[in-house]
Amino acid sequence: MAENTASALFGVEGLRVFDADVEADGTVTVWALTDHPGAASCPDCGAVSGRVHEYALTRPRDLRRGLDEIMVAWCKRRWKCVTQECARKTFTESLPAIPPRCRLTSRLRDLLATEVAERGCTVAEAGRWQHVSWPVTQKTGEYLLLADRWHTCFFDLPGGQGLLRQVEGRTADDAAYWLAQATPAWRDAVEVVAIDMCSIYASAVRRMLPAARLVVDLFHVVQLAVKVTGDVRRRVVREKYGRRGRSGGPEYRVKSLLVRNLEHLSPAQFAKVMDTLGGDRDGQEILAAWIAKEKLRDVINLRARVTGSAPCERAIRDRLFTFCDWCAQHDDIPELASLARTIARWEDELIAATLTGVTNARSESLNRIAKLEARNAYFFRNPANQRQRVRTACTRPEPATPRRHPEITSGNRAATRSRLTSKSHIRERSARPSPAGVDWAWVGWL
Repeated sequence: MAENTASALFGVEGLRVFDADVEADGTVTVWALTDHPGAASCPDCGAVSGRVHEYALTRPRDLRRGLDEIMVAWCKRRWKCVTQECARKTFTESLPAIPPRCRLTSRLRDLLATEVAERGCTVAEAGRWQHVSWPVTQKTGEYLLLADRWHTCFFDLPGGQGLLRQVEGRTADDAAYWLAQATPAWRDAVEVVAIDMCSIYASAVRRMLPAARLVVDLFHVVQLAVKVTGDVRRRVVREKYGRRGRSGGPEYRVKSLLVRNLEHLSPAQFAKVMDTLGGDRDGQEILAAWIAKEKLRDVINLRARVTGSAPCERAIRDRLFTFCDWCAQHDDIPELASLARTIARWEDELIAATLTGVTNARSESLNRIAKLEARNAYFFRNPANQRQRVRTACTRPEPATPRRHPEITSGNRAATRSRLTSKSHIRERSARPSPAGVDWAWVGWL
């Protein structure tokens, strides 16, 4: 009678409680046995077995009891299948409330899913109270897509209008649909469109704004080149040592120097890179990727903001040819071959960005504000309300006294700030001597 009462209070169908212990910290350990008619049935053939192979003790996590934690100790049996033709020779007991290989009871899974879906708790908060990890809590429920989490934002680059429109989705049709709703006069007035290296948006722009000049943001071009350099270094280290890089390795010691601009390296740092990577074939692959990155930056550095004069398209194409020729000489490096194909695919847009100096830096800053407002608008059930809040934040008026930037002349060019740095943060150009004028022809042995 006492066991039946304890089992009824415990409330897990198919488990019979035979003992309970209370630890010093208040944790209650419930000892239970299987009491379900279908627990001895083979999950493959369905035959009921009467032969016990072994006993096993599992500890599935269950709901808390008030402030006290409940630890379930389930003593279950592993049965031998009595059917000779069955491929499953042994199987353990399972219950509807505790499925096979499940670390949580079904009612705990339902509670965690309800906390997240209905009460609006975060995944970490719901799991923290029940002492369940974030990945396990994340898998307790099924998510139904009510609205696309990705939005496409249209920004006014030169003017002060900020966010023009926020469209749900990020496909070419989503972007083209909004552009198609604009008047023909408005579409014809658009002269330049700046995007990152996304073929989806490029397709939408070419379809709906055929007269506009498409430019690619040069920051993302440099970012891609830096990523390729890191990919080559990680692959080479993995092939050379059979493991990832470590702090004591030579390639790891120059890792931070490879992401910096050439003109920001001191002569000693430049010599360290060349001496470290030029000794063997593996290091020469990393060095070739780094040189390709710098040759691509030579193309971008022809823009007027750096040189102080209008760039020449012929000079841009000459340097672009030098970059492609370098990648062709080292086409045995797959990352460089992929980088060259990508740059060739965006060649016209890259040249247009260098000639015009147009960048989507303003849209990137407003996009950050849009993401912050989307987080502040957490649990908005209506996507239209969220878009209105984002639009309000991204169309605030400009300050009365705008910040002035120094004019770019040959005298103060070294003190200007540039967004196109291969470091993750903006740095002022140093006046110290740099190996910017190095002729890479002497490394023909690569």
